[in-house]
Amino acid sequence: MYASGYYRGKPALTRRRAGSGSAWYYGAAFNQPVVHEIIRKLGLASPVRELVEAPKEVEVAIRQNGNRSYVFLLNYGSQAAAVTFRRPAEDLLTQRTLDGTILLEPYGVIILETEQG
Repeated sequence: MYASGYYRGKPALTRRRAGSGSAWYYGAAFNQPVVHEIIRKLGLASPVRELVEAPKEVEVAIRQNGNRSYVFLLNYGSQAAAVTFRRPAEDLLTQRTLDGTILLEPYGVIILETEQG
């Protein structure tokens, strides 16, 4: 945050172009409205949006190895969470095919394997 002048008490957001990309710096505390606005301005979307939709209590993490990606769904909640699969996917832990909306048990984990395209 700026400490003096016209911008006193306001957050600082700067962008510097570098090569074919850019770097952003935000000089204030993050909160959900700020994060959502930055994501909107950057035009970012979930890399798994065509595969799965998960509620906020389910973390979606992606790890890559060569041309394979592994999608981890981790329910941190003490209640079952509804996860919607937009196309069939196999859970590597149970070998079950998941399709449509399923309930991921409290503290449950699903691991999916996908090809990078």
